Amino acid sequence: MASVKSFLKTESSLERQEIIERARHIVADENKFAYLKLLIATMSERYAERQAGLNNDLTEFAAITQLPLATITCPTLIFEGTADKDVPPRHAEYAHATISGSELYWIKGGSHLGFWAADDDDAAQEYALSWLRQKLEI
Repeated sequence: MASVKSFLKTESSLERQEIIERARHIVADENKFAYLKLLIATMSERYAERQAGLNNDLTEFAAITQLPLATITCPTLIFEGTADKDVPPRHAEYAHATISGSELYWIKGGSHLGFWAADDDDAAQEYALSWLRQKLEI
């Protein structure tokens, strides 16, 4: 439970009590908890071997001033958690405003992992599947 709370504190802008409640929710859900444990393991195991690449990624990301999002012409669905600390909601708003015909789906209270670990992540996932089926005419 402590590692889940710590992760949420790092990845979200949720208040202390919201973090406690979300951590309880995640730990109580076998799939969410398994996903988060796996994610934490992939980030922490063999970190020394990946550190140089991660540092390079952070340097490269910091150098990006603006992405050419207006050139995107395919159907685009953007998911954003309202409590995402890694990618602030304003980035999703910018992408939505810049990508013609895009759709923005807000995950209320969702952290950076909102699509997999928010209280209503099932609804977001079902929406994604429905959207894809519609676009692919399945």
